Amino acid sequence: MTQIRLNQIKNLIDIKRNYHPILSVLFKKYKHPILGVLCNILVGLCCCILLISVAYGFFVLFMSYATPYTLAVRSSAFVFFLVLIFTLRSLYSSMYGKLEQNILKSLPIKRSEILTAIFINYFKENFLISSFFYLVAVVVSLYKYSSLKYCFVYFVLSFLVPSLAIFFSMLLSALKKSFFLKKKFKSKNGKLDLKNESTLKSLVRFEKKNIYSFPTLKMELISQFVLLAVATFLSIYVNQIFIISYVLYPAFTAVNFSSYSREGKFHYLLETLPVGSNKRFYSKMIAYISQIIPEILLCMILTAIMLKSWVIILYSIPFILCILNMTVIGLSNSKKNAKFDWTSQREALRVDLNAIVKNFAIGFLTSSIVFIPNSLMPEKIIAILSVTIFNIIFLIVALKK
Repeated sequence: MTQIRLNQIKNLIDIKRNYHPILSVLFKKYKHPILGVLCNILVGLCCCILLISVAYGFFVLFMSYATPYTLAVRSSAFVFFLVLIFTLRSLYSSMYGKLEQNILKSLPIKRSEILTAIFINYFKENFLISSFFYLVAVVVSLYKYSSLKYCFVYFVLSFLVPSLAIFFSMLLSALKKSFFLKKKFKSKNGKLDLKNESTLKSLVRFEKKNIYSFPTLKMELISQFVLLAVATFLSIYVNQIFIISYVLYPAFTAVNFSSYSREGKFHYLLETLPVGSNKRFYSKMIAYISQIIPEILLCMILTAIMLKSWVIILYSIPFILCILNMTVIGLSNSKKNAKFDWTSQREALRVDLNAIVKNFAIGFLTSSIVFIPNSLMPEKIIAILSVTIFNIIFLIVALKK
């Protein structure tokens, strides 16, 4: 009976996910069957190559760890923070979203049952991430130590670590709710004010207010500060490879993917004003990058000083260009698939898996320069220049579109 009730609660919480199923998004139907088969085979090969490349990169990284204990601890750190990143963005809305709360309060359901259902739902979503990393760790253990005794440990950790990450995310959401409980918001979408300011500056200010009016996005920006600080600490004291999180985290942000949809009723007002679409687009870019790039630059400078490796400063050039490209992709996707007539804020926070895959591919390609050993300094400079030129060309082409 309890299991039936938990399943009912999970179905209520899972009202309209913010993404489409992977297979229906990546593999599409075409009018001509032969063209459809060829295109889908090509997409499948690209996905396999990307997945194998990521697995091989972490295989090489895990092989560098001297002891099984170090391998277990650091692979668990990867899983913990990745699950934390993917969970924090939407967990707050699931726990405290008005639509979900109004539905659940009308039912004879205990608060503990709701939290249990939320926990199970997010665990199911993130278990594949956990399995991927620990499978690589198992392969490394078999290859390096030729022993099966570590497999059971990784099996237990694959359940334990994501559970701890989700529990920690729920705790942070609860603390955030209690901290901002007494604050009152004057408007859900902010106010558009063009008085005594340039049009661009006013649009940027409107966009920032619009972001902060969404509790889920506010929670995401707060988690951004925390995760960048953690990534900096891990880059300094564990391994330089954690620098890649500076680029990979913005690839999944809902801030850009929901930018136009968040305008809601204000979209029709903005359309009637003598404001060009390009100026609105650039104001959204500025509103986001002005919040994330200063943090990343500060973290990279601190990392470079602590590690006494000034080549890390050079990483900031392609990293910033990469973030600009991911912002353009997110905004373009939001403009193309915008939904303005929404009743719940969660409806406006939709993301597109194709855009996420593009962002992740660009971010992974750009951050791959971190994998190059420091002993290959001339080649690393060439790699930095190459990936910088690639991002510049991509940005120019994307902005022209």
